[in-house]
Amino acid sequence: MKDQVGFFNALLGTCRGTEIFPRLCRNSWGRTVLHLFLLSVFCAFAVTLVQAVRTGPEINRFATGFFDAFGNLKFNAYGLKPEIQPDKARTYAISGGRWVSYFPSTPDGVVIPEKELLLTTVGVVWTPKQLIILTPLGEDSWQCSVFPIGSLFPSGRNCSTAELKSFLAGLRDVPGKIPFMPETTAVWTKHYVMTNICAVMAVMLLLFHFLTAFILPFFYTGMFALVFRFTGGRQLRSMTLGTFWKIGIYAGFPVMLFASCFPAFDLPFLRYGTVYMIGLVIYWLVAAGRIERAGMESGGRRFDE
Repeated sequence: MKDQVGFFNALLGTCRGTEIFPRLCRNSWGRTVLHLFLLSVFCAFAVTLVQAVRTGPEINRFATGFFDAFGNLKFNAYGLKPEIQPDKARTYAISGGRWVSYFPSTPDGVVIPEKELLLTTVGVVWTPKQLIILTPLGEDSWQCSVFPIGSLFPSGRNCSTAELKSFLAGLRDVPGKIPFMPETTAVWTKHYVMTNICAVMAVMLLLFHFLTAFILPFFYTGMFALVFRFTGGRQLRSMTLGTFWKIGIYAGFPVMLFASCFPAFDLPFLRYGTVYMIGLVIYWLVAAGRIERAGMESGGRRFDE
């Protein structure tokens, strides 16, 4: 245990160069996984925080415009309605092809103009008892997600433009009350709604970024280690294949920090996974070569013993 490297020394050492890698060979797998877990948590928090700061003003502008147009939201057993003109159908358009269309009732279904669909990046159809989120997936392809008000079980479907129009035209008012909902009306203010939405979004983003940062290293290093094993792994003299795999995880540490900048700042062209894979392979081979040279210089010493 005394020869093993701690988290901060491992992180700083791998960012400074390859000198620390012979020492990292002696770290146990448990310690290696713990270090990866800690760095994944740090990267997830950092990316989520930067994204929140970067997109916060835009979200606030949307929320201000939305609540100016619709007022507070009123929710009871008969559905979710705006405080301002609850019986008037209207659309609140946002820049970039995003919009929210409110329909107090749908006796004849919902019709979205063809021109509006062509420019849509995200659209929301809001009726008192359901929210329908429309997202274009490509040419003549849509993701249609239906969220019944008061239910925890949304449904989704992929459809063509013609199928989407047919689906919307077939929407009808849902009769009766929402099960298990009180008839007393709750008023949701802008502060209440945005606090809850932002909290849920932050948790979901944090979990997504953590799983990405934690799982990708195992997937890429494991895949590359297997390929290396069947193409030249027996040429390793100063470490076993398992240690080579472990070194790959540590070689990814500085790459994880760099790759996190891409989702955090929404940088163009490259994604986190692409940047991580390219940087990992290059630095991993350099680090493995450093260990092999150190082993030969010390008379064939194995650093994982």
